Amino acid sequence: MIGLPGKSGIGGGIVTVSPGKGGLGTFAPRLDSAGNSAKGQLAAAFLSRQLGLDLFVSAPAPSVERLSDETAGAR
Repeated sequence: MIGLPGKSGIGGGIVTVSPGKGGLGTFAPRLDSAGNSAKGQLAAAFLSRQLGLDLFVSAPAPSVERLSDETAGAR
C-alpha cells in the first residue's frame, strides 16, 4: 500500500500523484504476480512516507493564496 493514487504499466513503470503536493515516478522492470513493478512499489511507498506524500497520513499542502495572505500579514 503506497497511499497515493497511481497508474502502473506492464513495462515496470509506476506514476503516482499527491494532489497539491507533487508526483512521483518509478521504473523497475521486474513485475510481481499482479503485473506491477515489485521494486517500484517499494520505492514509491518509501518515498511517499519520507516526503510526506501519503494521503492517509499527511496534511494537505497550504494553498498559494493562504501562504501569500499569511506572509502579507507578517510584514
